Amino acid sequence: MVQIGLSAFIEIPHENRYRVHTFNFYVYPGSFGSVNVKFLCQASALEFLCRHNFDFNKFIYDGISYLNEEQEKVLCNEIEELSVATDAECDYDEITVQEISSKISEWLATAKNEDKLVLEKPPSVSDYVLHSQLRQRFPAIWTISVDRLHVQCAKITEEKKSIILKEHEMENERLNELINFSVFWFEYMLKNKS
Repeated sequence: MVQIGLSAFIEIPHENRYRVHTFNFYVYPGSFGSVNVKFLCQASALEFLCRHNFDFNKFIYDGISYLNEEQEKVLCNEIEELSVATDAECDYDEITVQEISSKISEWLATAKNEDKLVLEKPPSVSDYVLHSQLRQRFPAIWTISVDRLHVQCAKITEEKKSIILKEHEMENERLNELINFSVFWFEYMLKNKS
């Protein structure tokens, strides 16, 4: 499954017809922990998608992630056991993370509490790995993704960090991102059950 189409029909009684609004959603099976969905594709299917202007970048970068119930259970167990790192995520681009770390080190030398620094996010490192590595290397900062291309670092106190850590569990956030479409679809089906 790479794309979901949804059409909403609105009845126009006095004209004896319907108005239709169609929406297309790219869906992409995100990977995290041991959940790394493999999918096979025939060359003719890719050719078909190309001929019909399928946007592979949107599919991968903007696709709504989803998990099935079994995958969700596996990830929940891994999060509880703190064993979510995968070989792919452990094999991150250390040189890139080191370059970002150097920029943060320079900035931290003069930064005051609550100061912020926005950096370009490297495509070769997953958000999860980037945030966990930077937060581990620099206990005096907190990082957030500003958008797909940027990460923001904020210098914070130990007290503020402990408050944030209580409210902000990165693994659960990632799990919520992955079940995004599953939740949407499940809720949609429940609401529209006949």
